[in-house]
Amino acid sequence: MEYKHIPVLKEKVLFYLNLKEDGTYVDATLGEGGHAQAILERLGAGGRLIGIDQDEQELLIAKRRLKRFGSKVTFIQDNFKDLDLILGSLKVKELSGIFFDLGLSSFQLDDLTRGFSFRFDAPLDMRRDRKSKIRAADLINGCSEREIEDIIRRYGEERWAKRIAKFIVKERRVRPIVTTSQLVNIIEAAIPKRFWSKKIHPATKTFQALRIAVNQELEALEEGLRKGIDFLARGGRIVVLSFHSLEDRIVKLQFRQLETEGRGRKTSVISHQSSVIGQQPAEETKDYGLWTMDRGLKMDYGLETGKGQRAEEEPVIKVLTRKPVAPDAGEITLNIRARSAKLRAAEKV
Repeated sequence: MEYKHIPVLKEKVLFYLNLKEDGTYVDATLGEGGHAQAILERLGAGGRLIGIDQDEQELLIAKRRLKRFGSKVTFIQDNFKDLDLILGSLKVKELSGIFFDLGLSSFQLDDLTRGFSFRFDAPLDMRRDRKSKIRAADLINGCSEREIEDIIRRYGEERWAKRIAKFIVKERRVRPIVTTSQLVNIIEAAIPKRFWSKKIHPATKTFQALRIAVNQELEALEEGLRKGIDFLARGGRIVVLSFHSLEDRIVKLQFRQLETEGRGRKTSVISHQSSVIGQQPAEETKDYGLWTMDRGLKMDYGLETGKGQRAEEEPVIKVLTRKPVAPDAGEITLNIRARSAKLRAAEKV
């Protein structure tokens, strides 16, 4: 099946990256390669792009798309939170720029085997990296009611989290919840119809929360941003596309702190650890055998200063976007996926 891929805010991304023909760049979320193609088309013979993605299938699509660029592009299947290890293995010491597109691709949303979308009946998976152990079904069937509520409230900012968690636990006592359609039906039953949003499906926030939890997305983002900025050469640029408020808050906070406070203090948007994650699961979940804290979901997203790193008060970056850049009506008409996008950019000083 062919997927139409339109890179979001492409021209703005290129503008803020301020590409140098012989520069070394990282696309930390390669996806289907749309932004990477635009970057590579503007690099000279001495330029290089390193494309990183967790999703093996996405990498295959990108490799086909970018084949004509030959050795100018390097493909890496990994999580950008390990950027320091990735670049170390490639003997890259500094970058001219790094780009993050934090949204799901059309391919991922439309893949009936992945469970990212509530539009199709699919297994409750939601793993970006298929080698990861924890699936959405494991959380739904293995966490206690309070843990499920905490995940949905924190990562979905869902006002009905408590009621949704209650309905989930009630249903799984009858049968395991293993498909997206099962979960959608539960959510629709939990939220009274008169409170359904006219703009988004009632399952949107819960699905977002589970995806974030399964993939530890916010932890990875904080680490990836910090490491990406560390590797930037002076004058190098970082550009980030986010698609929901939790991501945008993290980007905004890190940029602000590194501009105003340097490395003297680091604070996470979600640095507090859950009061419920890690407690003994409720009685009805003990036999499921899939969820224990030591198997997987790290809920403390506090930032730590690296060992031996000197605290500095001098600015590390200059923020280039005082307010996030959003797509105009024309782009949204052409690409509905762009409607919630926010772009932030900064330059290493």
